Amino acid sequence: MTLNCLRKEYQNTLVNIYEKRELENIFRLILSELTGFRLMDFLVNKDEELQPKIVEKSLHILKELETGKPPQYVLGHTEFFGLKIRVNENVLIPRPETEELIYWIRSTIPFINLSEDSSNILDIGTGSGCIALALKSIFPNAKVNGLDVSGEAIEVAKSNADQNNLQAYFFLCDINDETGYHKLPPYNLIVSNPPYVTSNDKNQMKPNVLDFEPHLALFAPENDPLKFYKSIASFAQGHLLSNDYLFLECNMNFAHEVSKLLHEKGFREIEIRKDLSERDRMIRCKK
Repeated sequence: MTLNCLRKEYQNTLVNIYEKRELENIFRLILSELTGFRLMDFLVNKDEELQPKIVEKSLHILKELETGKPPQYVLGHTEFFGLKIRVNENVLIPRPETEELIYWIRSTIPFINLSEDSSNILDIGTGSGCIALALKSIFPNAKVNGLDVSGEAIEVAKSNADQNNLQAYFFLCDINDETGYHKLPPYNLIVSNPPYVTSNDKNQMKPNVLDFEPHLALFAPENDPLKFYKSIASFAQGHLLSNDYLFLECNMNFAHEVSKLLHEKGFREIEIRKDLSERDRMIRCKK
């Protein structure tokens, strides 16, 4: 089977699941994984016969993709901020918007501010550990912690730290349970991408997200969509050092409500930032 024929097989099979451009990106992602092809190779080798083993593996992967399973889960990993991040159904797939949050942090906080061994960084709701590990790569001397309520997620995060040779400590903790707050030290930087999807958002979400990604990490309580932000703000009041930063990713429909909440909690220099799609998606503030 030629590369072009295999491409058509993917297009015909997945046409009802993905848009054309996204489908092409998925096809290239899979083939790059199996063959090492670069962009030019897809143009030059389109009529060349592929090795039978490559075709067999590609068609096996296609059957998994046909179920709606995201390609990152099929492959078992994705890339985030230059790191190879293992993912499975216990953790969310890192989004480009979260990378934008990392770049905002890097442009905000001078390296020297977190260059000491005594500097502490916390990622609340760490999931795969992608935020914590990206921050460790930027501030290698800082002590980086990641907490999550899911033991399965913690295991994924630990494996990602080992895989990327980055030292970070991940532990079980429910940010909504204040009784555990006293066990945690003060921090120079707190970051979180908490559950913020509401039940009203479900109708706009693709089945491959709803059916495969962990709802524990996606959805906020229907009767209290700001629940996690209230808990994070309360925690940061007592554990973020003065003049240091809290960064949050948020639901674009609630960004101004989160901003108001932070103001009421006494935070200052509150700023909402849009993502590349011009949606209110990130918030930065100081204690």
